[in-house]
Amino acid sequence: TLFQIAEGVLASGNGTPLVVPLGDWATEGATVLDSILKRPAFRGISEDDFRKAATQPGVVLLLDGWNEVEGQARARARVQVAALKAELPELGLVVSTRRQALDVPFGGTRVELLPLSDKQQMQIAVAMRGDAGAKIVDQAWRTAGVRELVTIPLYLTALLSLPESAPFPTT
Repeated sequence: TLFQIAEGVLASGNGTPLVVPLGDWATEGATVLDSILKRPAFRGISEDDFRKAATQPGVVLLLDGWNEVEGQARARARVQVAALKAELPELGLVVSTRRQALDVPFGGTRVELLPLSDKQQMQIAVAMRGDAGAKIVDQAWRTAGVRELVTIPLYLTALLSLPESAPFPTT
């Protein structure tokens, strides 16, 4: 879902999404910003450059997997994100978690994603691919291992985004 949000931010042309897998970050011992800036795509960009860009609306941190962070790493994340929010009020922030860890300590709008109903799956399929999409969803419903996955928006859209010539997945 975070990657779909990132795609939406890019498609709107109004921002720059930065995905931070918190499970990986927790093992690095780096700050959230250092974790981003050490990536090859950010080579040559300093923390000052990043902070300057983040003073303007549009930079969005997508922190993935709050439920994957425990103990000291969770405390570090709380402190670092609170500091970033205070220092860079225009910085957008989205945090994902699973039901096991709903104690996200940051204020804001909470969105709970529920499984897609059959009707919703079909509506998305038809909107994305027309009759071909409806056939794909029908085949997914008849395929054990795929049937359960298409209730998740990310998996459904990934399935519907496969090229026409791609074989139908079995899992």
